[in-house]
Amino acid sequence: MGTLKADNNYKRKCLILFLVMFAAGGLLIALGLPRFKQFFTSKTPEEAISIVVYSLVVVQFLFLVPFGLYLCFFAQRVLKSEQFPPPGQKVFKDTPIQRGTNAKLRSYILFAGGILIIVFAVIFTLVFPPLFYELALG
Repeated sequence: MGTLKADNNYKRKCLILFLVMFAAGGLLIALGLPRFKQFFTSKTPEEAISIVVYSLVVVQFLFLVPFGLYLCFFAQRVLKSEQFPPPGQKVFKDTPIQRGTNAKLRSYILFAGGILIIVFAVIFTLVFPPLFYELALG
């Protein structure tokens, strides 16, 4: 069993990307909050709730489904190579390479996790809006 060495350049790029996205999110909140308040105060409560609910559904769907698909494709790479992490994968810290049965088991777990995330996103998309309207509006 070998060890896959950490890639410091990859670590640095991920940290920079995280900080840039964090700063952009903070800036978006700081600049957008007054506009959101003004927009929602001009709407009726039913319209405002409708906009918020459908926005939440779309945002969660757009984040969860691609992540679930990524996990499924990553699991496929692990299963095909029978190695975890798969060849060419960059890691944050030195990681022992798992081969054979251990790698297959990890790929099955990753695939099941990806499918569960996708299923959760679809169920949430279909069930949440009517349930929220029933609870919020009576």
